[in-house]
Amino acid sequence: MAIEHPEKLISVTSIMSTVGDPEYGAAAPDALAVLLAPPPPSRDEIIARSTDVAVWSSKRYFDADRAADLAARSFDRSFYPEGASRQLAAIYASGDRTELLPGVTTPMLVIHGLDDTLITPSGGRRTAELVPGANLLEIADMGHDLPEPLWPLLVDAIVGQGDFAAQNLRTAAEALS
Repeated sequence: MAIEHPEKLISVTSIMSTVGDPEYGAAAPDALAVLLAPPPPSRDEIIARSTDVAVWSSKRYFDADRAADLAARSFDRSFYPEGASRQLAAIYASGDRTELLPGVTTPMLVIHGLDDTLITPSGGRRTAELVPGANLLEIADMGHDLPEPLWPLLVDAIVGQGDFAAQNLRTAAEALS
């Protein structure tokens, strides 16, 4: 959106992402193995394997019971094993945005967990390096998940980014009038 339709945005927050260049944000081998493993065939097996995501989750806040509950609720709501493959295909199809990101003019906040092994922190750092004026927030004890104890920090950062962008718009509008 920020590349192709910046007029539709007042700010952007990128969380747990990368630029599409395989040199940055590459998954750790153990995280990649979990991601690419075929889905278990039954509800019970999916719940039993729900702790596999601990490999890329927050080390400090990972809760196996919560992961199992989420797996059960997700299965019951909509079991669609092809969804993960489609998501992965979409990520690869999006390509490398390295050449395009320096042209982004929308204020951007980049959030990345330092425990993330699925998209390692270099992905977020590279995004922030390429987007002019981007703010980078690296969070200790956050992986490729959004643990509840970090919600206040995340909400404050995202709201703060929105407030910053809104103030920039007001200032620009006043300058034009």
